Amino acid sequence: MSLKKLFLLVIFLFSLNLTSQNKIFTQREINNYEITPNTPEQQNTYKKMLLSDKKLTGWLYYFRKKSHYHLTKKQYDSVLFYTRKASNIYHQDPLPAAEKKQMKNIYLYAGIALSKTQKYRKSTEYLFKTLEISKKNKKIHKASNIYIYVYLANNYLKLGDKKKALKYRLIVKNDSAYMASTSRASTSYTHLAILHEDLNANDSALFYYQKSLDISIKKEYDWGKLSSHSNLGDFYQKNDLIDSTIYHYTKSKDILDKYKNKPSPFRLLSECFTLSNYGYVLIHKGKNKKAIQLLNTVLDSIKNIKVDDEVKGLKFKTYDYLIKAYRNTDNLEKALDISQNKTKLFEEFHNELIGEKLDELNAIYEAKEKDASILDLTQKNIHHKTKIKQQNYLLALLILTLLALILIGVLIYKQRILKNKYETVNLEQRLLRSQLSPHFLFNSLNNLASLVLKKSDNSIPYINRLSSLLRLTIKNSKEEFVLLNDELKSIENYLELQSNFSKKFNYKIIVSEDIDQNNIYIPPMFIQPFVENSILHGFTNSASDFIEIKVLKEEKNKLLLFEIKDNGIGINNSTKDINHESLSGDILKQRIKIYSKSLNKKSGFSIISEENEGTLVNLSLPYIF
Repeated sequence: MSLKKLFLLVIFLFSLNLTSQNKIFTQREINNYEITPNTPEQQNTYKKMLLSDKKLTGWLYYFRKKSHYHLTKKQYDSVLFYTRKASNIYHQDPLPAAEKKQMKNIYLYAGIALSKTQKYRKSTEYLFKTLEISKKNKKIHKASNIYIYVYLANNYLKLGDKKKALKYRLIVKNDSAYMASTSRASTSYTHLAILHEDLNANDSALFYYQKSLDISIKKEYDWGKLSSHSNLGDFYQKNDLIDSTIYHYTKSKDILDKYKNKPSPFRLLSECFTLSNYGYVLIHKGKNKKAIQLLNTVLDSIKNIKVDDEVKGLKFKTYDYLIKAYRNTDNLEKALDISQNKTKLFEEFHNELIGEKLDELNAIYEAKEKDASILDLTQKNIHHKTKIKQQNYLLALLILTLLALILIGVLIYKQRILKNKYETVNLEQRLLRSQLSPHFLFNSLNNLASLVLKKSDNSIPYINRLSSLLRLTIKNSKEEFVLLNDELKSIENYLELQSNFSKKFNYKIIVSEDIDQNNIYIPPMFIQPFVENSILHGFTNSASDFIEIKVLKEEKNKLLLFEIKDNGIGINNSTKDINHESLSGDILKQRIKIYSKSLNKKSGFSIISEENEGTLVNLSLPYIF
């Protein structure tokens, strides 16, 4: 063949290849193409078809398939990436009705991925979007409807709204197709039992625990049998039915033993719960040493697992069993070590939980701030004159702020000169003060979350009070002396939060007229522990509960006298009821001792209390001005 003919043949073949690569597909071909099986190869083929013409629609179907593929692989970041891309197209481009219906499962996959990554509120938003589309188009992807309710129930449980969680769990129970699966039915009955138990409906809880066990036995479903026996054992243990507890814990262990020499179908945590519960059985049989060995093995098995609610529950249960076993063997030192480990775990877990809640609330308010900023910008563009006035006001405010900062800087400088005299003492003070933990913070965040969810009118006042209290607490914690006015404001905010949202009581703060609150400095964080003790351990939630704080000045010794009086049940009854060391007294005594020594002033506190006659605390503190 001549070189010319060969060249022409190459050109011809190249043209054919180019033509095939640049084929433009029709909308009908797109509509008839199914990504089955749902593999990356099939997805890429469909994507190339769509890219052949920008006018083609079908991207929502493509992103739905991509999202579902990554959901099955538990690649939740990828799921959220593709569902966001789908949402952008849905809100920007005019689309055929059939294409828009793809958003039902796209929202569902986003909701599931968010739930799996513990973003429960955002997940719930997407699930309700799914539900809205489902109600409008009842025949679209009907098989996925039940999963909306499954994950709504899960989200509300995690958010602490157990009544709503129960509502959606009951819907799941009534879906015959979903409940046809033994594993799903067993799990659903277990969830219903736990929710009823948490809501103090013990008869219903026992009914559903037994239903879960019965169906698992009938279908020879070992995972369900192991779980149901463990749950029934827990139920009977809480109700002090020891024989029934031992029976079910032993049954659960027998099922686990079937898989000693073959691959286990159970999760590690399920196995560990079963073994920990069997430790309870061994203890009641008097085999304490064997129980100790088994329980320590359980703790070793889970020591590298991230602590969540389930792991925390397992560790707490195992610690409790170990403490009992060590006490039975008179090894009180080991029992104390385990008790301290339990306390440390509790503090670490709840500190992390508080951090997560703060981050979540911060994200919510940042989003609201962003929306408000956009609205503000629009208004400024419309009202140009208003913008100029606002800028002038802002400039004046900045000048005033600058002057205030200069003045504050001078005051801070003077204060630091004074504080340098007590630098060594200050370090000791901070070490001691770090032991005074604000226990009410966690409950306050829960109250706030509840008010926000209920859209209560009290949300904004509550936020203002709480933010003011936190701001003053953070400010005061950095200072060795704070203004009396600031300390009393902090106490008033604390009392207001507790009296309106925790326990109902009345209070009064009386300051002697010869005291200038804005020019007297006192050591911080002394009054609040006594007030907290009265509220938490003295009051009985009666409408007549009352606390009064009087502030007097003893000019001769340069002391401020604080009288903190309540009409509660008194310290003896309080201590008897709660079995709790009152007021962290040793820490307060050490702090007072340090201040007395550094300022050469005699200060201290005394407590006068009688049963059912209330408590009077007399506290004397040094002050500077």
